[in-house]
Amino acid sequence: MRHISSHTGPLIGGLHRKVSAALLSLSVILVVATGLFSQHIFSIQSGALGQSLAITEVQLVREKLLRLIGRELVMVQRFAELSTLRLWLAQHNSPEAQARFFSDAEGFRLAFTDQHYFAIVSSTGQYYQADVQTSPLALAQQTLHSDSSEDAWYIQALRQPYALHLFTSPGQGLVLRISVPVLDHHAHPVGLVGTTMQLERFMSAMVTQSSGNAVNFFIDAAGQFCAHPDPAYHGRTPTAPGQPGPTIYMLLKNSAHSKELTRILDLARKNPGSVELMALDTLDGPRLMAFSHIPELNWTAVSSVDTSWATYISANSIRTAMAATVVGLLIVIGAMSYRFERQVLSPLMDMADRARYLLRGQADLTDYSSRRDEIGELAQALERMARTNNIRITELEQRLAEHTRQQERTASQQAETQVQPQTDL
Repeated sequence: MRHISSHTGPLIGGLHRKVSAALLSLSVILVVATGLFSQHIFSIQSGALGQSLAITEVQLVREKLLRLIGRELVMVQRFAELSTLRLWLAQHNSPEAQARFFSDAEGFRLAFTDQHYFAIVSSTGQYYQADVQTSPLALAQQTLHSDSSEDAWYIQALRQPYALHLFTSPGQGLVLRISVPVLDHHAHPVGLVGTTMQLERFMSAMVTQSSGNAVNFFIDAAGQFCAHPDPAYHGRTPTAPGQPGPTIYMLLKNSAHSKELTRILDLARKNPGSVELMALDTLDGPRLMAFSHIPELNWTAVSSVDTSWATYISANSIRTAMAATVVGLLIVIGAMSYRFERQVLSPLMDMADRARYLLRGQADLTDYSSRRDEIGELAQALERMARTNNIRITELEQRLAEHTRQQERTASQQAETQVQPQTDL
């Protein structure tokens, strides 16, 4: 017979509270451990991502500038190989030679980035310039002198396969002059041709097109900013006169790191094209900087990256992940508690109630003894104990009944013995 009653045992209630507390404690430990481990993983991954980003950005901005300069240089070199140019330099007073050269040169002028070219006749020092206003002619602007310090760039350019010269022009800002000497059949320079580029707009576009939390800029040999996305660092161009402008050293939070920064810059200059990395504590916080030197301009491209993991993950993403984690843990805790209640606590409480009536045969544990787990083993053990106890009780009852009958027989015999003598009298 199955007996069902309410489970009111305080011990079982205490077990339920202990199990719930254990599950809650385990969940809290898991949350804390997961948070610490995730933060550690984020820090490692963000550092690796920051390093890759810094290297990629500095290489990209360096290659963009070199590709721009390289394109112009190749065109100037082809320009210097024009046969009509050599003829005009040899016969610069010939209107026919001049007209043929101006006609061929117009196509190059239109192809140059700033649609401008210049040509210098070595024999006279005359400087011709062609642009949108003078097209299709090139007008003589001035005469260069070899003994003038202002014209020293011209003499130096004649002695090199090509020359890059930075200077500041009123109204144009930073300008790059690209020049190539024109050689005669005996490989003697007979003139110089080239073009100029206003670098301000190109460099501004390069440094403002950085990815995410990377800041790209250029510095010169003295560490002064040539281009930076923050206008506050545009105090001076590399060749402008006056007091030195802002330098990269002003970004440092601790001036004690200046020597190490200088060492890294020197190392980058000694290995053009390579990328040198350095972690710096700046006024804006910890930054990982990548340096790559550009020997053609004697500049160094720099990419500054914030490697903190928070910059790679938005605050909304963090809050969403935390909320999802909490909800997930609550669901897991609820599911575990419910299953533990159904599989363990409820059977234990029911078995505790039935055990009170088991010895009197008013209940059985058949529902649980067939289970193939610890609950089933416990139910089977209780049934064995109950059967053993019932057998012992039955034996005791039989012995007691036999003893009682024996006592009754003995008492009856004694009574008969006492009655017999009285009859004889």
